[in-house]
Amino acid sequence: MWRGWRSRSGGLAVALLCAGCGIPVSKLPDLPTDAVNAEHRLEQIAEMREYYKQLARVDAVAFRVRVANREFCKNVGAQAGMFVATVQSLPRKYRSYANEALNLSWTRPTVILRAV
Repeated sequence: MWRGWRSRSGGLAVALLCAGCGIPVSKLPDLPTDAVNAEHRLEQIAEMREYYKQLARVDAVAFRVRVANREFCKNVGAQAGMFVATVQSLPRKYRSYANEALNLSWTRPTVILRAV
């Protein structure tokens, strides 16, 4: 009884050892730091543009809902229908690429979002 168990456990140990050698190992290539940073910046710019694009969609729907229901709401104020920003008005982590993403200036406010 024990002899059969030893041979099976020995065979299992050999099988596991062989299976462990066949596991694929991936190693990322060494990339230049400048290329990685440039790609990261492009992704941040694309993310920022997409965020404000989606925000414009939400604001457009919200504007229509508020206008359609203004008779039911007592304290609805006037709205300009746009979002104006400068680089300083954005969170600090977005300031370095705000000019590239949204064409913002440090000195003059720029309309970056309009509710249609």
